Amino acid sequence: SPAGPDSRVRNRIRQARLVRVWGRRFDRASDGHLRVVKVTEGEYLTLVDCLLVEAAQGNIDGKLGAMATRLGFAAAQLTVEPHEGSAQVTVTIRNGDPLADRVDSTVTTLAASPDVPVRIGRDALGNPATIALLGGHHLVAGRTGAGKSKAFMLLLIGAVQRGAEVHVVDLKFGIEARPIAPRCASVADTRDAARELVARVRVEMERRGRLMAAEGWSDWGQSPDPSPLVLGVDEAAEIKRDPATWADLLEIVRLGRATWVVAILAAQRPTGDTLPSAVTGQLGSRWLGPLTPAESEVALLGASAVVAPHQLPERPGRAVLVRGGRGVEIQTDLLTDEAVRSWAAAAPLVVAD
Repeated sequence: SPAGPDSRVRNRIRQARLVRVWGRRFDRASDGHLRVVKVTEGEYLTLVDCLLVEAAQGNIDGKLGAMATRLGFAAAQLTVEPHEGSAQVTVTIRNGDPLADRVDSTVTTLAASPDVPVRIGRDALGNPATIALLGGHHLVAGRTGAGKSKAFMLLLIGAVQRGAEVHVVDLKFGIEARPIAPRCASVADTRDAARELVARVRVEMERRGRLMAAEGWSDWGQSPDPSPLVLGVDEAAEIKRDPATWADLLEIVRLGRATWVVAILAAQRPTGDTLPSAVTGQLGSRWLGPLTPAESEVALLGASAVVAPHQLPERPGRAVLVRGGRGVEIQTDLLTDEAVRSWAAAAPLVVAD
């Protein structure tokens, strides 16, 4: 073909061959339950889109181990994800670790609109994993060594980059927040300071709400000064020891979204005792590294995910990112200390009109 090796015709022929080859393998491996319709081969992942001949997900779930053996893979290499509202499923065959290569976070000093998503890392297909700052409140959870602090800091830096006024509660003597403190409006490192700060944020939220009601606005973006206000709370469970501060935080989580008051919470043990459904029900995103105990994952995933946090490789920054009812495995970009220091020392941002 004069159109070259990547012409549409050649790609269709190539796809037809892949479907034929994988179709024969899957027909034998699944006892005829799957019909291959599309194959996407990558260096680390092979995605095989199939139609269920018998529209019962349980038929496939119960056969994954036997299918893997017949295909010549370990059972852990195969996962199946149903397509909502159809009889189609995608079988993912993991040929290696697509997220093993290190990617450094490129912390930029350019201001952006609050509507621009914050990049947090990448998924197994190499697509950017992003979080919408104004899409609700956000949770970063994982045990020690999971990379939780870096992910928490990436979100706070992203908030500053989008013109937000950022306040941080860090009851570990301010150690975690110290690198970005020069670009934050305030940092509370004692219980008394935390109580005062969270109360101030609630007062500002209520002021915005009253102004919105008076002006007939449905969203703070309609105001003449539509800047987000972000409250970052490291180890949110510690706040619960002070009933007054905890009550203010719950009210911020309950009512803050329309007023563009956003809470970013970090927690090591986000069980129902520490983060009730009143909090988790308002979360727009959840960054979930390996958790202890694994039972807490059930409430936090809030969706079907191909992999659960306790199944993740022991690699800092590996997490399940849950957004909009779907959980995907991601690798968080590496945020180096040098990058943070350079960013914190930069001139204050001027948000363009």
